[in-house]
Amino acid sequence: MENRDIEQEIINAARETFIHCGYTDASMTEIAERVGINRPTLHYYFRTKEKLFNAVFGGIIKESIEKIRYMLHSDRPFLERLDTIIDSYYEHFKANPDLPMFFLKEIQRNPAGFIGEVNHAEIRNLLMEVMTLYEREIKEKKINDVSFDLVLPSFYMLLITPFIGERLMENPVFNVSFDADDYLQRWKANMLQYFSLLLGIEN
Repeated sequence: MENRDIEQEIINAARETFIHCGYTDASMTEIAERVGINRPTLHYYFRTKEKLFNAVFGGIIKESIEKIRYMLHSDRPFLERLDTIIDSYYEHFKANPDLPMFFLKEIQRNPAGFIGEVNHAEIRNLLMEVMTLYEREIKEKKINDVSFDLVLPSFYMLLITPFIGERLMENPVFNVSFDADDYLQRWKANMLQYFSLLLGIEN
């Protein structure tokens, strides 16, 4: 008999559906069909659409924080680490092109839900570790003493902006030759310059 992890299969299918359709338009029936189960079985694991969404969104937030945590654990120069983490997100977003817009829509749709997911113990502990590592960089005078609550939102907003701008620039109405990879690299250069100035890091 096949040994299936039905709960994980549901989360994987729901992740694809929520990211592509957003919370409002995502269908529990479609998610069940993707997994190959019926609605009662789906509701056995996740009683409501909101509970399933929270499981998916919490996982996405955790992934994002872990990427930052990994960067701060490295001993390489700060800008080199930042360059690497931006490339890592770029590859992730290229593989999941609907993810940047999904973030924006869901934070706007339900900011309290976003805060609620961040406050879950595992994610909160990860975030606290990231903040501790960031404060270590400040104490060691590797970066300026800039409040973390200014740096983190700025980083993520700058990170997702080119993927939204890319869709605009690819619109035929602009009638311009557009190279997505070149655009991302030029945007990354601007990000690195911005954070080097903000954090007082010499290139």
